[in-house]
Amino acid sequence: VLMTEDDYALEAANNAVSDDREVAALLNEANKMQLYKLIVDGTWNAGETVTDEEGNESTSYQYLTTVKTNKMVNTDDLATTAMVAGDVINGIEMSGYVANPKMYRVNGNSNLPGWTLAANEDHAINIGWGGTAPSAGEYVTDQYINYYGDGDYNMYQTISDLPVGIYAVVMATRTPLVDKTAEFERIFYYNAQDEEGNWDKYMYATVNGEEKVVTPFLGLSSYYGSHSGEYNTLINNLVVADGAELTIGLNEHYVSGQAMKHEDNTAQSSWTGTTMADDVHLYFVAPLEGYDYKAALAEMETAMSVITPNATVTEVYNVNGVRLAKAQKGINIVKMSNGKVMKVLVK
Repeated sequence: VLMTEDDYALEAANNAVSDDREVAALLNEANKMQLYKLIVDGTWNAGETVTDEEGNESTSYQYLTTVKTNKMVNTDDLATTAMVAGDVINGIEMSGYVANPKMYRVNGNSNLPGWTLAANEDHAINIGWGGTAPSAGEYVTDQYINYYGDGDYNMYQTISDLPVGIYAVVMATRTPLVDKTAEFERIFYYNAQDEEGNWDKYMYATVNGEEKVVTPFLGLSSYYGSHSGEYNTLINNLVVADGAELTIGLNEHYVSGQAMKHEDNTAQSSWTGTTMADDVHLYFVAPLEGYDYKAALAEMETAMSVITPNATVTEVYNVNGVRLAKAQKGINIVKMSNGKVMKVLVK
């Protein structure tokens, strides 16, 4: 749906989301309307069974994206903790609701548009590697959060006006693996929990500020390299009701007291090793049972403006964010000569 297969358009949309939130909000509303139509029609999860050359069957979806994730196991025994394949989810990409999902920044400025970054206690914020640095003031688009040593921070954003439904959040995360060092007869832990079960490094989500759902960073023996999404960390089954707000974030805060040991077996005061995170994705994975999507759709259609194809506009875009020469049949996002941006329907 809802998105085009044109890679250039997708990249442009990802990079523009924090630059013009007014346009982004209108695009998101148009996508919400399209999604509600698919739910009412019963086609939001439409697909067909396909068989490969070896006779294996799978489903090819019209609108859903299939995403493989990873998870950590044996977390009660840090010496044997390992990363394994996690859940596979099928969902409609709704990452347009996430401000700056690719974590771009402006060269010379350590802030990430759309995100709130706060240092825990006395630690400083440190946004590291990612992308080739352009001239001062230009965008660094291929960015990721990078901390070495005692990185200690909370990074988050709150998303509102989401389509009602069940959601999954996926981010790419990485922190070093456990390393047994025979020379000093000690173990280097990459991450750990305190007595109350709180992780030192985790991704999190919460709806309306209620109970926080967390999952630890993935432990990997190597750095990102191309950081192309193969290290997907998942939080699933987030229930977003009408009017609810979803907060997503990343947190590193040394609380366990189980960082790698000195030669005398006393714990260090902080972690060592490089951690990384980027590539935020939000997926609609199921409608919310009991919600009246048909009534919500009718309300949205009533509120929508209607214009004729020859209306004068300065710029016009389709729901995928692709600029058009003129308004076309269906939903359009237009900028008027008076500077007003509006969503319109051409019948």
